[in-house]
Amino acid sequence: MEYVKTNDLDVDNGFFHFTRIDNRQSIQDNGLIAVAGGENPASSDKYHKTIYFVKGVVGMLEAIDVWARWEYEEYVKKANHRINHGYEGYDKSAMLEVYEKMYMDFKDRFYYLVDFTEGKNGDFEYGDIDIKKAAYSRDEQGKPYPKVMWMYGPYSHWGTPENQNNEQEIWNMNTKIGERTIPVDRLKIIETENGRTDALSIILKMYDKYRDKVKPERNWMFEILDNFVIYARERYKNDIDYADGMPDIGRRKINLEKQKKLQETNHITPRIIAQAGIQCMQENPGCISDGEKIAHNIFENLKEKDNDKTLSE
Repeated sequence: MEYVKTNDLDVDNGFFHFTRIDNRQSIQDNGLIAVAGGENPASSDKYHKTIYFVKGVVGMLEAIDVWARWEYEEYVKKANHRINHGYEGYDKSAMLEVYEKMYMDFKDRFYYLVDFTEGKNGDFEYGDIDIKKAAYSRDEQGKPYPKVMWMYGPYSHWGTPENQNNEQEIWNMNTKIGERTIPVDRLKIIETENGRTDALSIILKMYDKYRDKVKPERNWMFEILDNFVIYARERYKNDIDYADGMPDIGRRKINLEKQKKLQETNHITPRIIAQAGIQCMQENPGCISDGEKIAHNIFENLKEKDNDKTLSE
């Protein structure tokens, strides 16, 4: 798997995909496979296979801000709505608990730079519809629900009830709906200049370097993101995992049990892996994937059965 430094990214037009470290080996073996549902199924996600990604560093930062907003609303739900919804004025002590959850979660993830193709025959098209925004986020009059608007952040676009804007935001883009596999040669793992690949390290580095790309008049929109970074930076300084000389978390050994569980959660079956292998071999004759291995193993098992049959005769 190739790596790319944060300094070498196209910070305006690069496409970044976010996933768990324990998916790394599976993706290296099979490519990045479109899934339906997965860890965070929302609305119609569980019915539509796709790959989510963000565009550019501003899209990355907006996605982290949105992540905090969604996690906060999950916290409200688990608290049986004993605290305010975000749009009513979020509870700051509850948000601190959200920040801690995000801190630990981002230590367990990493980013890919993905070479997506755009266009009619490509992986996605600009202007494609956000299914959730179009189908589940508005009332009968076409007005966005206040909670959903808050969760999407003030930088998202809704249009008017008469002229709705349901296009994907740069923080929440996805490939065309349907089966799709991005081969490994179109993926690169992002790392900082000092070789750290975990998502938390990447986020802090990108924030420090590119936060000023957000126009000053929009700074108020990122209060939640800014406060998360303040919280995370303090935790990071005293975190033994990031002490000098400690190995990169993102390169740690894969937990095979967690990898298997993630594949089950994402509905990545042997059949899907085999299909990904076929696509990989069609696009790259030199490809070796788990799909190819599965096909090879099936062939060998059939051959063994034929040999056993011949010997018995």
